Amino acid sequence: MEKNFPQALTRKRGRPMLEARGMIGQVIRAERLSRGWTQQEFADETGGALTAGAVSMIELGDRGKKMPFETAAIIAGAFGWSLDEFFAKTTTTTEAATA
Repeated sequence: MEKNFPQALTRKRGRPMLEARGMIGQVIRAERLSRGWTQQEFADETGGALTAGAVSMIELGDRGKKMPFETAAIIAGAFGWSLDEFFAKTTTTTEAATA
């Protein structure tokens, strides 16, 4: 049975992928900066799941046009957000930017 993912999700090789175009990286960067974290400190908050270089690429949108769902879950966890909060914050901002 197909799971219902937010509209921002697509599938690649059977894995859910988050559309990472546009503003998602900026939302992540803004949240990181609001907490006073460097990219390395944010990477440390992920428990080593992301490197500072990966954080930089995500924030700049250089990690391709799609982000694995697992990465979204890691980022949400580092900020103490649920996945619902992550999608609400990134989808609302992305939709407003493209309207």
